[in-house]
Amino acid sequence: MKKLSYIAISMGLVFALASCQTSTIAPLEGIYEKPVTEELTTLASDYGRSDEDCGRVFTLSLSSSDITLDVAFVASSSAAALPSNSYTVASASSAKAGTYISERTTVTVGGTSKNVVEGSFYVTSTATDQEDYYHYDIETVIFTEDDTCYKLSWSGEIYYEPEAPIALTQCLTASNTVAYGGTTLTMMLATDGLSYSFDWTTYTAVISGSGNYLNLELYTADGKLHEGSYTPSAAGGSVTEGTFGIGYDADYSDYGWGIVYNQGTCWFTVEDGVATGEHITSGTVTVSISGTDCTIEYSSDSLNCTYTGAIPAALQ
Repeated sequence: MKKLSYIAISMGLVFALASCQTSTIAPLEGIYEKPVTEELTTLASDYGRSDEDCGRVFTLSLSSSDITLDVAFVASSSAAALPSNSYTVASASSAKAGTYISERTTVTVGGTSKNVVEGSFYVTSTATDQEDYYHYDIETVIFTEDDTCYKLSWSGEIYYEPEAPIALTQCLTASNTVAYGGTTLTMMLATDGLSYSFDWTTYTAVISGSGNYLNLELYTADGKLHEGSYTPSAAGGSVTEGTFGIGYDADYSDYGWGIVYNQGTCWFTVEDGVATGEHITSGTVTVSISGTDCTIEYSSDSLNCTYTGAIPAALQ
């Protein structure tokens, strides 16, 4: 209770308590241990990223003259750089994107290291003028296994070496809405190892195998594929020529379908036919065309993938 109470106060819930009477607040004085507060100033040179069963793990070693913080953040397998997020604690066996691994996250003081067992990290990343350099602001209130509370922060730049784009080698399906008076065109661009079929008994798409695919929704003047750069559509707004529809979840309860997840432009990871989707709401889609072939590239701070192949007949 002591740990949870301090975190609540440190995160701003003290404003809610301020509405209570003074006699209610007064007994809290002296109950909570003061956190060890430190601004970390140094980024060790051995930070990196690794692909593991739980996702892509980003490790950082941040230090000051008194304290060293080692942390293992988990992001999606497609993340090229540590993404902005609120990361919560998880054990190695249950770690997934949006968590940090308790057994690999430590605070070291005076040569003694203790595992972090509670608390959250708040990571904000912004691109800089230097390509592949990102500015980070990291703040945390955490507890180690000996019940010591630390309030730590770090700001600085990290360079993540660019990766080759993920190769999307096949177009599983393509269609447009021209026949219905629309200008939307949709493609499923996939890596090797995936196949697509449509189950007409259940009216659902069936993806088999393991790999990744980009469900891409573009808007053009005539519903055909054209060269150019496409930017994200406005959230909740109208889509216009030269944009791609961002990822969203749709409520079709009025039609008896309930919530339908991962509509619009989304990135899917498929394991043995089970697909997990992530909304795409930023970045740029670039299309170039040479004869009947095209190159379609999606690029953002967290994902870079490209497809080169024939233009599907439905989009010509």
